[in-house]
Amino acid sequence: MFMKARLPLLLAMAVTILSACKSTTPQEPSKPPENTTTLSETPTNNVARAEPEAVATVPPTEVDVDAERNALLQADLNFSRASEEKGAAQAFYEFLTPDGICLWDGEPPIHGRDAVKVHLAARPQGFFTWQPSAADVARSGDLGFTWGTAIFQSKVTGPDEKPRISHSKYVSIWKKQSNSRWRVVLFSTSPSPPPAERRP
Repeated sequence: MFMKARLPLLLAMAVTILSACKSTTPQEPSKPPENTTTLSETPTNNVARAEPEAVATVPPTEVDVDAERNALLQADLNFSRASEEKGAAQAFYEFLTPDGICLWDGEPPIHGRDAVKVHLAARPQGFFTWQPSAADVARSGDLGFTWGTAIFQSKVTGPDEKPRISHSKYVSIWKKQSNSRWRVVLFSTSPSPPPAERRP
């Protein structure tokens, strides 16, 4: 009698235990849907990846250094001619870069073509000209220099009623601009004896 009374209870407990065991049994992982993109396939920048294309290399343009050297010498002569015809202040304003520097003998450096123009306009007036002796240009074709001898002939005459003349040497550093025009980035002078007093 005891067993018969307890049998339904035991069966109910067995069913409960079996159900619990079945729910904790590890199941096979479900396969992801065929159209689902995995993490490694997801583009990081929302742009479809493409194979890199071969980039065609363009050979650098060769610079004719001799032609550029001649052009630079001509630019220096044009600069001197402008100084003679328009005055040094205007010539330097036209041929210097906006941040160009002038190193005059016995004076502090002057920065900027505007300041150079003001400085030259305030100096004793006269004719400042020069003659290039040589020039050279970098292989890149965008930098170069000229050097030579310069003369300043003052409009003020001396006791002998002759114009005062001072001689100097100069060096100009040039840089080619985006419009292919040469402009001076630095101009420097130093005193030089008259040609008659120079050593051979």
